[in-house]
Amino acid sequence: MSVAEHAENLQAVPLTGAGEAETMFDLEALRAAVVKEDPYRYLVVPDFVRPDALAALFSAAGLEQVEAEAITIDTHFDDFDDYWSPFLGGQGPAPAYATALDDAARTRLRERLRAQVPTAADGSITLSARAWAVKAVSP
Repeated sequence: MSVAEHAENLQAVPLTGAGEAETMFDLEALRAAVVKEDPYRYLVVPDFVRPDALAALFSAAGLEQVEAEAITIDTHFDDFDDYWSPFLGGQGPAPAYATALDDAARTRLRERLRAQVPTAADGSITLSARAWAVKAVSP
């Protein structure tokens, strides 16, 4: 599967304050990025970011009374550098992908994100972070 095909699997993440759904990843920049290795292992498996599919996985494992729901919190960053610095740590899918890029591609990604992330007048950034929780009963 190509980088472009993998990029299509990324789920759009609504950004707080944006007024409409945007994506945290610029798919054109992702498609154009030169990577050191196959980015597939850095991408989120789509079935783990959809509550219906996640619940189906637990049901298929034999669990009953399966309920999947989102846990959403606001995350606050003092400025863009505060937001960007975790991308350089390599921990987690997005940072692992960002650190696999060459310097020029990582700079392009950083600047595209800087242009797209909603920033308050004081330079701060507030985004919604979402995790999925599943509750089920073992038969």
